[in-house]
Amino acid sequence: MEYSLVFDPDRCCGCCGCVNACRSWRGGARRRMELIWLHAEDAPSPRHLALSCRHCADPACLAVCPGDAIAKTEDGTVTVQEENCLGCRACADACPFDVPRFNEDSGVMEKCDLCRGLPVEGIAPPCAATCPTGALRLELVEREEKREAEQSLLTLLKERRGQSFPKEY
Repeated sequence: MEYSLVFDPDRCCGCCGCVNACRSWRGGARRRMELIWLHAEDAPSPRHLALSCRHCADPACLAVCPGDAIAKTEDGTVTVQEENCLGCRACADACPFDVPRFNEDSGVMEKCDLCRGLPVEGIAPPCAATCPTGALRLELVEREEKREAEQSLLTLLKERRGQSFPKEY
């Protein structure tokens, strides 16, 4: 079993609580969670999508990192070991969800790490704990279930590619 941030777009109200909680937890630093709108011609209104690291079953970022800066813990959390990061951005290029971000100030890549340590203690990260509708939840899932969720999200993003835009807060 591995941890996964599970997102239900039908329950998301677009309040940005997850984004703000992420920023607050990091002391006002860059957030590692974004809320984007997905537009579809057949939908009456845009749908929200909380986008952060999916902590993939088989992380592409881990496979391409030349500095061994990307690691996956036993509980499935994918992390950046900043002291090993070369800042080459290979992980960002490999990520199908376009999640890792380069921090100009530190010169290393950043991504969601489930607020290191919290899941081990049984505590949901602030983004999930803050969600008033339960649209974002931390769950333990089987690796195959995680792969299926990743594929569903990739399909959705590919269908809406060019019709989505980041919503900045």
